[in-house]
Amino acid sequence: MTGPPRPGRRPVRGAGPDEVVEFRRMYGRPACFVRVAVADDATYEAFLVEKLSGLSCVLRIDSHPTMKMIKAGP
Repeated sequence: MTGPPRPGRRPVRGAGPDEVVEFRRMYGRPACFVRVAVADDATYEAFLVEKLSGLSCVLRIDSHPTMKMIKAGP
């Protein structure tokens, strides 16, 4: 759907930071799902602290880093 943004809502801008590889608006909770790809734990922490948690629209972050890839898609 396209059209003017509803009052009180911000339009989605571009694809976001380079680290973001998937971004979904969800029904219920969580409201959004964001998948990021970074080189290591330190880069992931920097992304969370410096980019994501600094956004005024982000009220809560629930993070689940991957321990091990078992099977990858095509």
